[in-house]
Amino acid sequence: MVQIHDAKSPFLLPLYKVYESNNIFFCKGNIITGPNIFFLLFTYIIIIISVLPIYIITYFQIDSSFCLTVALVSLTIFFVLVLFFLTTTAFCDPGIIPKRNYVDLSLPKGRTAFTTVKINGTIIKQYWCVNCNHFKEPRSKHCYTCNNCVTKFDHHCVWIGNCVGNRNYRRFFFFILNLSILSTIICFIFIGLFIQLCIKENGSLSFQPILYTIGEYPHM
Repeated sequence: MVQIHDAKSPFLLPLYKVYESNNIFFCKGNIITGPNIFFLLFTYIIIIISVLPIYIITYFQIDSSFCLTVALVSLTIFFVLVLFFLTTTAFCDPGIIPKRNYVDLSLPKGRTAFTTVKINGTIIKQYWCVNCNHFKEPRSKHCYTCNNCVTKFDHHCVWIGNCVGNRNYRRFFFFILNLSILSTIICFIFIGLFIQLCIKENGSLSFQPILYTIGEYPHM
């Protein structure tokens, strides 16, 4: 909480209401994301409209009930995991280092000012952040999109609308991993549908029937 003095009487405001950054806060500051929330909504839409038609194609085209069950269950599991890790990455504090609202006059300042610390026998330079009024921690960086320094800053991901840093890097990794697995499952579904169509149309899966099927069904 931050003390704000009113002309009549002092009152308290939550820190997120007076904190100087470009982040967007929800649920009384318990949920935080970056300023690119419309890009995040676009990412949700792209994922959903890409996967839902696959459900329809899978349900109506796969003949084997066992294969249909495996395909639908696999799609559902990884589709839910993708949305879960996307949400938890986008609405998570990536490791924001609080700004100082005062400046120690004894400290060197400016973009080229630095101090040194010794970590595991190695001398590390910590450069001054003119926006946050503190020396940057090792492996931290100032994100100019969110206007914050972030611990172990990796990058600002436009597609999730948030920075990727110390506190949400693992979630981001699992988002990418599950998205890759979901894409692989979709590829295998279409390969299975193509094989099913070849056997149905030609009775076998030799080279010539495959070429015939490609010519007859180029949309596959």
